[in-house]
Amino acid sequence: MTYSKQVQYALQLLIHLDKSEKEYLTVNEIALESGMPRGFLAKIAKELSKRNLLITQRGRNGGLKFAKPSNHITVKDVVNSVGSYKEKYHECLIGQKNCMIKESCSVCQEFQNQFADKFYERSINTLLT
Repeated sequence: MTYSKQVQYALQLLIHLDKSEKEYLTVNEIALESGMPRGFLAKIAKELSKRNLLITQRGRNGGLKFAKPSNHITVKDVVNSVGSYKEKYHECLIGQKNCMIKESCSVCQEFQNQFADKFYERSINTLLT
């Protein structure tokens, strides 16, 4: 199971903001540091701003900053803001051939439920710890 590029880039954008000592970071700065596409990051930042996860400030000293502390923004907030959960492939943990994405076995279902719940609860500031 994987997340969309939007979710991956949104998480990386927020991690960059969290690690920065500057009050504001621009999309250009984040794109240059991370190698992520500037245009795509700008769209993601706009969506995160609409969802009240980021504040955008125009002008010479502007950029992006958190709308609330990073320890109050969870992975679930990000997923719900910019994308959807995408499962591209599935390989059964115990090797059952009839275990599919939509109809997984009980072992895979439990793993997916437990992993998703724990991961969704993590705040941005704990992703690299």
